[in-house]
Amino acid sequence: MRRILFVLLCLTAWQVNAQQNTEKEINQFILARNWDQVMMRSLNIMAEEPLQPLGYYYTALALCRQTEFAKAEGYNAKAFLFGDEKWKSKSRELGKQIQELKQLIPQPVNLDDINSLEAYQWSKLWQFDKSNINAGVNAVELLIRKNHLVQAAELLDDPALAKITGAKELRKKLSSNKEVAGADKLESYTKTGDAQFQRKDFEAALTSYKKALEQEPNNRQLPDKIEFAEDEIAWKSAQGKATVEAYETYLNRSGIRKYQKEAKAKIIDNLKYQIQTFAKRNEVDQAEAAYNKYVQRYRPSSIEKQELEKILCETYFSSIYALSDSKEKSDKQARLNLYYKARKICPLSEADKKEISKLEKSLN
Repeated sequence: MRRILFVLLCLTAWQVNAQQNTEKEINQFILARNWDQVMMRSLNIMAEEPLQPLGYYYTALALCRQTEFAKAEGYNAKAFLFGDEKWKSKSRELGKQIQELKQLIPQPVNLDDINSLEAYQWSKLWQFDKSNINAGVNAVELLIRKNHLVQAAELLDDPALAKITGAKELRKKLSSNKEVAGADKLESYTKTGDAQFQRKDFEAALTSYKKALEQEPNNRQLPDKIEFAEDEIAWKSAQGKATVEAYETYLNRSGIRKYQKEAKAKIIDNLKYQIQTFAKRNEVDQAEAAYNKYVQRYRPSSIEKQELEKILCETYFSSIYALSDSKEKSDKQARLNLYYKARKICPLSEADKKEISKLEKSLN
C-alpha cells in the first residue's frame, strides 16, 4: 500500500513538474509573439490531456491575439470548465479581454496589414498588450498620415514605444510642430502643477495650472485643478486669520469648498469662545450678539444651547445686580431692558418678577 501511494505521489509530482515546464515553454513563445507555436503546442496539450485547462486556455489566448474572438470564447469556456480556482480566475480575466476586443474589432482581420484597422483600433489593441509593438507602431504611423500629430506624440511618449529604434528621433521631429509643442507645454505645466500640489505649494500649483490652461483654453480637467488649488489657498488663508469672519468668507466663496465642515466647526468654536470671553468681561451686548449669531446660523444642539444660555444668563444678572443700587432713571431703564432680555431665555425668580413690575411702575 505504501509503495502504491509512493508511486502515485511521484506521478503527481512528475505531472505538475511537466505542466510547469510546458507552461514555461509556451510563455517563451508568447514573449516572442510566436502565436503559431503557441497554438500548435496548446493543441498538442489538449490532445494529450483533454481534461486539463492549460491547452484550452493558451489556445484561446492565441486565437484572441489573432482576433479570432468567437473561437477564443469557446476554448476559454472549456479552460474555465476544467480548471481549478487559479485557472478559473485566469479564464475570467481573458474572457473580459475577449469581450472588450470584440467590441473594438467585430470581425477577424489580417494583423499583418496596417490598413486592416483604424488608428484608434491599433492604439487600443496595443494598450491591451503592450508587448505588441507592431500595433503601437501602426497606430503612430496612421495618426501621422492623418496629421493627428499630438496623438502620435502621446503614444511615442509611452515607455513601451519610446525604447524602440527610431522612436526618440521621430518624437523629437514631431516636437517642432506647433500643436505638438503646445501640447508638450500643456503636459509639462500640468505635471509641474500636480507635483507642486502634492507638495502643498498651492500658489505655485495654481500658477502652473493657469499657464497650462493658456495652452489649451478648452481643456476640461484644468478648471477643476485650478478650483482645487484656489480652495486650498482660501482655506490656508482662513486658517491663518483664524477668525469667524475669515472662516465665513471661506464658506461664502463660490466653487469647491472641500473644508466646509471644518470651517463651520471652527466658527462654532470661535463663537463659543467669544460668548465666554465677553461674558467674563461683562460685555453683555457682544456676548449676546455672538450667542444670537451662533443660535440663528449654526443651530447648536439643545445641550450646547442650554450651556451657552446659562453663561449668557449669568452675564445678564451680573449686569442687572451691578446697577441695582443706582437711582438714575437711565440705569433703571438699563436694568429693565436686561430683565426683558433675560426672561426670554433665563428662569426668573419671584423676586426678579417683582423687581420687573417695580421698575416698570417707576419708569411709567
